[in-house]
Order: sequence, then structure tokens, then C-alpha cells
Amino acid sequence: MMNRSVNNKLCKGVMPAKAGIHKTRVWIPAFAGMTVWLLLATCAYAVPQNYGVMSVKKINIEKARRDLRVGEKFVYDVFWNGIPAGVGSMEVVEETQIDGSEAYHVVATAKSNDFLSAIYKLDDKIHSYIDKKNMCSLRFEKHQREGKYKADEVVIYDQKKHRGYYESLLNKSKKEFDIPDRVQDLVSVFYYFRTLDVAPNSSVILDVNADEKNWKADMHVLNTQELDIRRNGKYEVFCLEPRVPFKGVLSRRGRTLVYFTADENRVPVFIKIWVKFGYITGVLRRTE
Repeated sequence: MMNRSVNNKLCKGVMPAKAGIHKTRVWIPAFAGMTVWLLLATCAYAVPQNYGVMSVKKINIEKARRDLRVGEKFVYDVFWNGIPAGVGSMEVVEETQIDGSEAYHVVATAKSNDFLSAIYKLDDKIHSYIDKKNMCSLRFEKHQREGKYKADEVVIYDQKKHRGYYESLLNKSKKEFDIPDRVQDLVSVFYYFRTLDVAPNSSVILDVNADEKNWKADMHVLNTQELDIRRNGKYEVFCLEPRVPFKGVLSRRGRTLVYFTADENRVPVFIKIWVKFGYITGVLRRTE
């Protein structure tokens, strides 16, 4: 049976997830992140390197949903070189108001498992507030605990004045900077991309702000494929390769491939990120 979407079932997938080395230490995705983003534990199903077989196939990519669903949640098992290392999640938790604008409140989390925590404990939470009308970032909060590293930061994006306002909640330092029209943060870019209509062998250039700097992210759609995931069946997907010049959720330290279902929901069912010491993959444990 061919699956085009994921609805409340175990399936395989991944979140953009990787802890960076400089200030943007983000595991997640939509985005995800993220990512997003690794060592030992037991797992009830096969590790990701045995996920199945991919084959290039001409598939019609449906038009995307233009809105986000409050309550939508992706829960991921994250792996490093096939070894379970932690859990991540991305959830649209509510609709709220930010300075008079209606916004989606998205929360992304990443937490190391017990084994990795004994070596390098990771416990991150990121909040992204996405303008409901224009699907751009209004506010970004980062709360990170990674080994001895700590960060509690807030960035306000004034989309009307095209100004960003950064504040560290730990040392109280502040910065102001210019931002381009409808700029995205590291999480909102993942959700915004999911609302776009795309085609194989095409690119979408998006403005992303990270580390108080503005970057151009090339969201390059490669091709459509049939992804045969062991124990979960076949999925019709398209492959995205984010090409970005900054470290973080979508890292320049290695190639990243994300596989989204080709239906309107754009569920990320598999991801692989090549890093210095191998690769990071993950499993979408469930959706809600």
C-alpha cells in the first residue's frame, strides 16, 4: 500500500537536528530546525541505516496547505551513525497575539538520552512565533543547555520597521540590526517552506536571520522518489537539499537531505545530515 501522508502512526523520518559549534547550537526543524539536532540506547525497531530502499520516480507534488494546524506535533528519535542518541519534537502549540498580530506559537525541543547525557547532556527548547498572515518570524526564543554551555536569548523581529532586537537574558547584552522583508528564523523557515508549492529541480531562496545576521538560504528541491521504509511501507516523497552559508539547524558542515511527503501536509519522513564524524539521521516516532 502506498502512503502519501502520515497520520498518527509509527513511521520513519527525521528532524533537522545538529548541535552547532558556534553560538547557533540548534538541534531542531521545522522547522524544524531543525535541527535540529547522539549515542546509545535500545530501540524497538530497526536503526535508520536499514530504513529501506529509495528509487527515483515521477510523482505529482500536490499543492501545499497554506496554514498551520494547532496541535500538530512531530516526535523524533535522533541517531548518530545509526546509534540512538536522543529525542526531539516540534509542535504548533497555539495561536496567540504578538504586538497586535495573530501568530502561531511553535515549540521545538531536543533532549539527549540517558547514555549520552552521562557524557554530554543536551536539553534545548526553542520558541518561534510566526505571523499567521505573512508566515514570517515575529519572535524567536532560545533556551539551551548543552554540556557546560548555556544560552537564554530572545530576538524580536519588527517586520514593519525591518529591525531586529536581540537580548541575552543571561548577561543582559542587547543588539539592534536591520532585517529584510519577511525574514525567517531557524524554526519558522521550516514551517514556511512547508506551505510553498514546489516542483522537482527547482529552488526557493529565503531570507533567514541567525546569530543576528541575515543569510540567503537556497531551498533546493532535487527530485521525487518512492521511499520504501522497512516495517512501515512505501511513501511518495520529494527530496529537499537546504544550502545555507551558516551553521546551526541547517549546517554548512555537511550535506543535508530532507524527504517530505508529496501530499499537501509536507510531513518530513526522513532526514540525513553528514557531519565531521559520520552522519545524523532520525526516525519520526509519531505525529499528532
